[in-house]
Amino acid sequence: MFGKVKSFFSTDIGIDLGTANSLVYMKDRGIVLREPSVVAIQAGSKRVLAVGAEAKKMIGVTPRNIVAIRPMKSGVIADFDITEAMLKYFINKVCPRRFYSRYSKPRLVVAVPSGITEVEKRAVEEAAHDAGAGEVFLIEEPMAAAIGVGLPVDEPAGSMIVDIGGGTCEVAIISLAGIVHSNSDRAAGGDAMDDAIISYIKNVYKLLIGERTAEQIKVTIGSAFPVGEESTMDIKGLDIMSGLPKTLTITSEEIRGALKDTVQLIVDAVKRTIERCEPELAGDLMDRGLVLSGGSSQLRGLDRLLSQQTGLPVVVADDPMSAVAEGTGIVINDIDAMRSAFEVEGELLDRVEKRIAQWRELIAILNSLGVGAYISPDLGIVRGLAYYTGFVFEAFQTVGTGRALAGGGRYDNLVKKLGYQDMSAVGFGMGDVTVSDLLELTGKSGAIVDAPDAYLVIGSDAVRNKALQIVTDLRRVGLKVDYPLKAQGFGKQFKQADAVGAKKAIILGDDELSAGVVKVKDLKTGEETQCAFADIQKVFE
Repeated sequence: MFGKVKSFFSTDIGIDLGTANSLVYMKDRGIVLREPSVVAIQAGSKRVLAVGAEAKKMIGVTPRNIVAIRPMKSGVIADFDITEAMLKYFINKVCPRRFYSRYSKPRLVVAVPSGITEVEKRAVEEAAHDAGAGEVFLIEEPMAAAIGVGLPVDEPAGSMIVDIGGGTCEVAIISLAGIVHSNSDRAAGGDAMDDAIISYIKNVYKLLIGERTAEQIKVTIGSAFPVGEESTMDIKGLDIMSGLPKTLTITSEEIRGALKDTVQLIVDAVKRTIERCEPELAGDLMDRGLVLSGGSSQLRGLDRLLSQQTGLPVVVADDPMSAVAEGTGIVINDIDAMRSAFEVEGELLDRVEKRIAQWRELIAILNSLGVGAYISPDLGIVRGLAYYTGFVFEAFQTVGTGRALAGGGRYDNLVKKLGYQDMSAVGFGMGDVTVSDLLELTGKSGAIVDAPDAYLVIGSDAVRNKALQIVTDLRRVGLKVDYPLKAQGFGKQFKQADAVGAKKAIILGDDELSAGVVKVKDLKTGEETQCAFADIQKVFE
């Protein structure tokens, strides 16, 4: 009963916490705040002097004892304390403390990029709580934008949204109230466009300009596609050669050229998302097209360029800057249902926490192998529910058409069901035609694998991750290195090294790890040496 009373008195707020600008939506009042995501602090400390519009005026013109910074970078928190202070300012400005505030704190729906990590999500939640919020719910920005512009996201048909903000470009295909495919590019937002303009003016004209000037150029004469008559603009900056102020005239055509690479990133992100689309959803997109939202989507000619490159109808939202905030506002009206969707209790919570721990362990191993950058977790992959009991995976080629090469997963019970000793295993199947096509495409179809240069002997599970890093480093310089895939005694590992014809054995145990060294044994002569981790490659020179 008390929970319902608290819910009745609490204030529901939606926040579009953007890299460049933040918008706040209040239930029954609409958007009540639009402020730049900028904070001015005392140099050498984190004492906040100004937030929002007042702080933005100080960018590039502050004395040495005042620093104007953006605590959000590429859509995520770059400075936790300053972001907390900024959130607290926004919340207090739209929701001053009332007589019942001790009993009920504001409930927040915060829009975040679709590509952020769990750690980055927790940082947003913690900053919101520390800023004075009660319950905090996160919604992915492309979903909020799609809801905000009025796309029929709950229908069994595909809708596509491209939300381009200051720090990120978010692309998503949505159906049945869920994101089917998405792509988040942190190098294709409005800030990247500003940086491209600053770099162009510096390289071509030897003139230094600031962020505000670059933004004015982008808004005034920037474009992604020729749109009518070309225009010019006078700009002022600091001449690098003379060190004195200087004025020059630039054209819209050359600024379009300066923005070309950044705009191409947006086009590529859209294309990659469409290429993964199922045939039925692709047909829906041909009819419905895609909608552009976000402040940077207002770059002139961007809609025409995307339409030309994709063949789809492209429409810019009526109020693109407000789309995400409006979406959080619509979600606020159903916040109680959203809360129930977030409540995970008892046994299910234990299972979720266990699986998260397994994910972390798996990612750590993959990072040790140097392949973490090639891994993309996707909860939409479903394979063999009848026998797979753990992670499942699919492998795609990164060149050509992105064809699937292999797929498989972990199963714990299948071998026992076939009448053999129970054991955990990973099974996978490869497409022989697709693999041979890939080898031919990359010019490696004639490669012959010789005996390994070395076999890495792993002393314990505690040193395995470091061992995998050593294997990866040696393979990167062209050495062939093998290692045991499961825990084995030293004797079995040396027998395996001899069986595969390895020339040397690299030995890493607990003592070696503590000392930062490995032992290297010549398997032909029996000679054994010791060297530091950084010098292992020299042994093979």
